[in-house]
Amino acid sequence: MTHFHHQKLANGLTIIAEELPFARSLSLGFFVRCGSRHETVENAGISHFLEHMIFKGSPRRSPQDVNREFDALGISFNACTAEEMTVFYASLLPEFLEPCVEIYADILRPGIRESDFRAEKEVILEEIEMYENEPPYSLDDRLRQTFFAGHPLGNPVLGNVKSVRKLTSARLKAWWQEKYSPENIVLCACGKVDFLELVRLAEKYCGAWENSPKMERLAETESTGKAERARSWRDVLFSTKKTPQETVVEGLSEQETSPISLTLPTPVTPKLGFETFQHPEATQLYFLSCSASSVAEYRQRLVGRLIASILGDDAGSRLYWEFVDSGLAEYAVLGFTDFTDAGFFNTSLCCEPEKGAENWEKLEKIYRNAEEGGITETELALAKNRIATATVLGSEKGWNRIFAVGGDWTTEETYHTVQAEIDTLRSITLEEINAILADYPLTRSLTFQIGP
Repeated sequence: MTHFHHQKLANGLTIIAEELPFARSLSLGFFVRCGSRHETVENAGISHFLEHMIFKGSPRRSPQDVNREFDALGISFNACTAEEMTVFYASLLPEFLEPCVEIYADILRPGIRESDFRAEKEVILEEIEMYENEPPYSLDDRLRQTFFAGHPLGNPVLGNVKSVRKLTSARLKAWWQEKYSPENIVLCACGKVDFLELVRLAEKYCGAWENSPKMERLAETESTGKAERARSWRDVLFSTKKTPQETVVEGLSEQETSPISLTLPTPVTPKLGFETFQHPEATQLYFLSCSASSVAEYRQRLVGRLIASILGDDAGSRLYWEFVDSGLAEYAVLGFTDFTDAGFFNTSLCCEPEKGAENWEKLEKIYRNAEEGGITETELALAKNRIATATVLGSEKGWNRIFAVGGDWTTEETYHTVQAEIDTLRSITLEEINAILADYPLTRSLTFQIGP
């Protein structure tokens, strides 16, 4: 039987674990509430940069020491930065739990040596330049920035060349001191884990970590302010107004757009419409599109996943059969992304330029049919089976579970068993699907067309 545990150290570090009785290995992750949405225009990309610098070692470990010690234990390790968090994770055998915790605890208090900082800056600048040269040429970042109308949720994780070039090691150290406070970190383990031992090791190696003054002030107001923030941020995330405005889409078709408002800490009205871009190296035509959705509660997040699976999964969805299986497009997918207090659908379609107008018209027709109640019970059942199967298969590996368990606790302080998630998924009705699509139509979007 699966068991979930959680405990908080005196310094505020949260420790959670999901014991999987059938597991023979475990996965570990330090989840830091530090991502691109916490950044400004001036320090864009600083969270991602800091992730890189963590693996450059501590005052007593070099980058070579870090790699050598992890490799000697057979530990698979890595990290990733997203909009709302940075995660340092590892998969290992249970007997190597203590050295793994010790290494991570050490490097999460990094040395940030000036020579390493300068070298890594060049690596990241090269990463940004490579990304900007790949189709569709970083315009997906620009789409997000434009859609969120300057709100930090539209910030690119990598930052940009200008902001990264201006970044100093002193600013990076200050960012680390503020964001990597124990009050801002969750240590999560899944698999064959002894929770009492995990807590003991966390106390031994992380118990002396100190919070920055700013984090201590935030912790004091967290308990009183959390309920108010939840009401103001999530209860009415997207409000719509029925004031249609006709927009001609570059000779393709007409789309009806209505203003929407995101009720976030910083109010923002996403931009809608259609924009065309030319790129000299493009040989294909790319369509990128964003539309808003509600994520006021956990159930609505699952509704969003089901809609994306029904309409735009990479196999077995409406877009797949219409465009990919028929050869009309190289790919055509609909994704769903949710944050603590917002969510959006994103469409990506790539095809030959001469097929662009016809394909976009077909895609809008598919979306309008769904918005008008055209999704069937059969389609919903198939999508539930796909997601349920993927969830169960993923749950058999601690590597997958740490992101679900650790991510939910880091952002929402909630825990869902696999069975509870499947039960909730199975209980979602076609009426709920139709309600989301009626309130947040996929055709009410911001779309970029990129081509030669």
